[in-house]
Amino acid sequence: TKRVLKIVKQQERNITWEGALKDFLLFKKAENKSERTIKDYGYHKAIFKAVPDITLFDPTALRKKVIQYMSVDSSPAHYNNKLVYLKTFFNWCVKENILAENPWRK
Repeated sequence: TKRVLKIVKQQERNITWEGALKDFLLFKKAENKSERTIKDYGYHKAIFKAVPDITLFDPTALRKKVIQYMSVDSSPAHYNNKLVYLKTFFNWCVKENILAENPWRK
């Protein structure tokens, strides 16, 4: 029931991934992160461009899209950067009740 309530609250807020990312970047700026760090967080919005039909409100579909994005061949350093930035963004979404759970945690 707790998870159902969170999903209902999320849908009532009508938050898109663009809005969530914008709020996240503003939050990071308020934390006094460097411009480079904020730019790097913004760079990893590529997941949303790579899979444009992504939605924050279907945890199963979102997890599949994250796996799809992470499975694209890349150097180990780039893979690790994607992982860190996405985990940070999704963890923030959980704290802000935008997501019920981090899709990468399972």
